Amino acid sequence: MSDPAVIAVTDAIVDPTAMASELPRRWAGGVVTEAGVPSGSSVVALLSGPGTDVSAATLDGLPGLRVIVVTSMGWDHVDTDAARARGVVVVGVEPYCVDEVAEHTIALVLDLLRGVTRLDESVRAGSWDHAGVGRTVRGTTLGLVGLGRIGAAVAWRASALGMIVSAYDPLFEPGAAGEVHVVSSLGKLVSENDVVSLHVPLTPETKGLFGHELLGRFREGSYLVNVSRGELVTEAALGTALRNGTLAGAALDVLVHEPPRRDDPVLGFPRTVLTPHAAWYSPEAVDRLSHSAGRALARALAEIEVSL
Repeated sequence: MSDPAVIAVTDAIVDPTAMASELPRRWAGGVVTEAGVPSGSSVVALLSGPGTDVSAATLDGLPGLRVIVVTSMGWDHVDTDAARARGVVVVGVEPYCVDEVAEHTIALVLDLLRGVTRLDESVRAGSWDHAGVGRTVRGTTLGLVGLGRIGAAVAWRASALGMIVSAYDPLFEPGAAGEVHVVSSLGKLVSENDVVSLHVPLTPETKGLFGHELLGRFREGSYLVNVSRGELVTEAALGTALRNGTLAGAALDVLVHEPPRRDDPVLGFPRTVLTPHAAWYSPEAVDRLSHSAGRALARALAEIEVSL
């Protein structure tokens, strides 16, 4: 007698009860949570976040798998080609954290420009001097790498603060896009803005894109914000740009190694604000994600007529 079919939830962020509430009752009973990568022929569906590497080798250990629900905005942890080659349907969730990421981005931009974290640290160290820290936000130029949902949400908020916003996105023709001016090249964007913020997915083309060459083209005294994926930036090159003054500061919500080791060089970079991949988070975002994942799974299972 074969084992009962299983829906494995490996993303600890997803609330399995909320997710299962979107499933027909005959499927909800098959939901289980997994601390690591599951294996075995009984797993018919997998809900996977960035913490689970769904490689070809992983898929070889899941011969009964029919559906993968990617529970993050980025899909770089899933080998989609290998999955589809094995007849596995790969689906995503609805946008669930656009406002949160946009708001976190603006918070980091304001922190860099106004020096909130640096001033807090100086007071706690016994100083009571602004030490020349702080710039006017209104009139500051902000360059966005990527003008999708999140990039557009950041642009709207930044414009409301009086910032002058431009963007580079190969899907847009150069010119006016609302209050955003789309420029013709990434080099032009980084060389002409006070703050550059990254809002693109991690792909083979974008991995390590911000290395020594591109970081060297930033305006002297400018800032970098990354809330997308750590691997977009070559961290050694970032450290060099911060130490030599090309960059006045950086704010990173994502790192190459998460969490970083205690001896990770990025922890010693000067004038850097670090947050623990938290830009997406709010209780509301968790709820939206969990229900959206359930709906995506229900649709996929119904379309391929999987019976649990």
